[in-house]
Amino acid sequence: MQRRGRLNAVLQHLALMSLLSIVGSADAATLEPGGDSTLATLAQDEGWLALGHWRPTLTQGWRSDIEPGAFFLATNGRDSPAAELAATLKVMATGAPVGPNHWPGPCALPARATFLRQRGWPVAAAFCPEYAAFRRKLDVHSATLIFASAYANNPASMFGHVVLRLNHSARPDGQQPKLFTEADATPHLLDNSVAFLAQVGTDDDPLSYAYKGLTGGYPGAYMIDPYYVTVATYTDGESRDLWEYDLNLSEAEVSLLVDHVWEVATLAHFPYFFAHGNCAYQILSIITAARPSAHLMAATGLVVLPLEVARQVHDQLGSTAAVRWRPSLKRQLKTSLDRLSHDQRRRFDALRGDLQGLQAEASPQVVDALIAALNFQKFDSHNHLSAEQRYAFRAALVHRAELGPSDDLSPSEETPVAPDAGHLPAQARLGGGVRQGQGFATLVVKGGLHDFLSDSRGYESFAAIDYLEAALRYYDADRSLQLDHATVVAVNSLAPFDLVSKDWSWRAGIAWQPIEGRAYGGMKSHQLRGELGAGLTWGFFANHLSLFNLALIAADASPGLYHGLRLGPGLALGIVAQWGAYHLLAEWTERRDVIHGDDSRRWSLGQSLSFGRAWELRADWLLTSSRATRTTSGAQHDLQMTLGYAF
Repeated sequence: MQRRGRLNAVLQHLALMSLLSIVGSADAATLEPGGDSTLATLAQDEGWLALGHWRPTLTQGWRSDIEPGAFFLATNGRDSPAAELAATLKVMATGAPVGPNHWPGPCALPARATFLRQRGWPVAAAFCPEYAAFRRKLDVHSATLIFASAYANNPASMFGHVVLRLNHSARPDGQQPKLFTEADATPHLLDNSVAFLAQVGTDDDPLSYAYKGLTGGYPGAYMIDPYYVTVATYTDGESRDLWEYDLNLSEAEVSLLVDHVWEVATLAHFPYFFAHGNCAYQILSIITAARPSAHLMAATGLVVLPLEVARQVHDQLGSTAAVRWRPSLKRQLKTSLDRLSHDQRRRFDALRGDLQGLQAEASPQVVDALIAALNFQKFDSHNHLSAEQRYAFRAALVHRAELGPSDDLSPSEETPVAPDAGHLPAQARLGGGVRQGQGFATLVVKGGLHDFLSDSRGYESFAAIDYLEAALRYYDADRSLQLDHATVVAVNSLAPFDLVSKDWSWRAGIAWQPIEGRAYGGMKSHQLRGELGAGLTWGFFANHLSLFNLALIAADASPGLYHGLRLGPGLALGIVAQWGAYHLLAEWTERRDVIHGDDSRRWSLGQSLSFGRAWELRADWLLTSSRATRTTSGAQHDLQMTLGYAF
C-alpha cells in the first residue's frame, strides 16, 4: 500500500509538471475561461481571489490591491489571478525560491501552499526555519478584532481605528461582556496585534498630509507588535477606548489567517488611502482570506469606516462571542475622580499640589486617584516627568501598597454602549419647512456618519463627522426643485478642556451652500466654502452640556460674490446638549470678509428626538444676515422639520 501511494504521488507530480510546462508556454491561456476547466475554476475560486486581494474591475477584469513586487510570481499577476495561479503551481511543485530573501515557495507563501494542498495539488517539502520561528513566536489559538474609538487630536483618526489581535494558545476566553480586571487583562497583553498603518513622513505639512492620504500617496504596511504596545499607544498615549470582538474562526481558519499575515507582512506593498484602502479595509482583507465564504469585502464601498467593519465582522463572525471594553487611561482617571466625595476631592487637590500629607492619607480612593492622575500625566508628557514628579509617583505607589485593598470596588459609571450597537452611518430625512415665507418639501441624504443631533449611543459625544450629504428642496410656489446644500465633509471635535483633557477643539469642512445674506446684485446663488477653526470647549453635568468657542478662517468662492471670492476670519459660539434621546445644538457665528469689508452673521438652532437607533425627529431653525458695502443687506429665515431613518 505504501509503494502504491508513493507511485501515485510520483505519477501525479509528473502529470503536474507536464501540465505546467504547457501552461507556462501558453502564458496561462489554458487558465482563462474556455481553457482547462479545472484550472480555470481554481483561478476563480473565492479562496484564491482572497489570498491575492483581487477585486473585480469595471471592465470585467481583476485588479489586486497589492502593488507589483515580490508578492506576485507572474509578471502580470496583479491583473491576472489565472497567470498568478500558473506561476504559483510551478513554484509550489518545485520549491523554487521566492522574494528578496529567496525562501522556498512553500515557506514564503504558506497560505497559498495550504490552499493548493487542500485541493489535491502537490506541494514540495521545504525547510522553513524563519516561518517556523514566526509560527512558534505567535502560537496563535484564536483571533480578536479590536476597535479603537475616535482620537480627538488627529483628523485622520476621528473615524476610529481597527487592529487584529492574535491570541496565544494559553489565553483564557471570557463568555460574557464585562469590564476588564487586572486578572483577565494581563494574559491579553502578552498576545500580538496586527495593524495596517500608513508610513507617514515626519515633515509633511497639513495640506500635503491630507492630499497624500486621500490619493494613496503614503505607503501602507502590516505591522506586528505585542498587544501591550497597542494598548499603551491607544488607551494610554491617545486616550482611546478599545472594544474587543472575539472572532468565531475554526482552528484551520486561524492557521490560514496567520499564514496569510506572514505573506503580506514580508512580501506585500500597499498604498494607503484614508477613505478606502485604510486600516479597516486591509484588516478586513486578511480576515476574508481566512473565511472567504463570508464575502466580507462585498459590502465595502468608496468609504470604508472602521466602525462599520467592526460591526460587520461582529455580526458575521462573532455574534456569539464576548464583547469586551478596555477603558482609556483618561476615562480611568475620570472614573477615579468621580468616585471621590467632596471631602476626598479636596484632599486629592491638596496632594496634587503638595505631597507632605501623603503618608497621613488613609483613603485608598484618594491615593488611587492620585496615581491615576500621575500616570495620565506621565503618558500625556510622553514619559517626560520631572524628578519631583517621578518621586511623587513612586511615593504614591508605595503608600497605596501599604493601604491594602479598597473597600469600594464598584465603578461610578455604567459600561458604555458598544460602538457596534450605535446607529448605522447613512441616513435619509424627509420633511418640509418654510424659507422666507415660501413652503417647501425637503429630502436630505448623507453617506455618513454622525452629527451632534444624532443618537449618541455607541459614539463619542465630542465628535461629529458628516460626509457626502445632499439636501433637495421642492418649492411649491414656483414648482422648482433645487439643491439646497451639499457637504463633502464636515468634521467637528469638541473634546472638553478640563483637569484631565487639555485638548483643543477644532473643525474642518468643505461644503456647497447658499450664500449667507443676499448674493451680489440680488441674484440667488450658492458658494463653495472651505472652513477651518480651533478653540476650546467646556463640559458641564458630566459633559451632557458643553459650551464651545472657535476662531474661524473661511474661504468662499462663487459667481454670486463680488469678484467671485470672499476670505476672512470668524468667531463661533455654541452649545451642545445631549440628554438621553434628546439632543440640542445652538450656534452663533460672525464672519468678516477682509477683501471687501463685508460682515455676515448666522444663528442656528437644531433639536432632535431619537426613537431607537434608527429613527429620529429633527427640527432646525436658521437665521442669516449680512452687513455689506457692495451687496444687499437683509435677513433670511429658514425653518424645517424632518423625520430621519439611519441605514
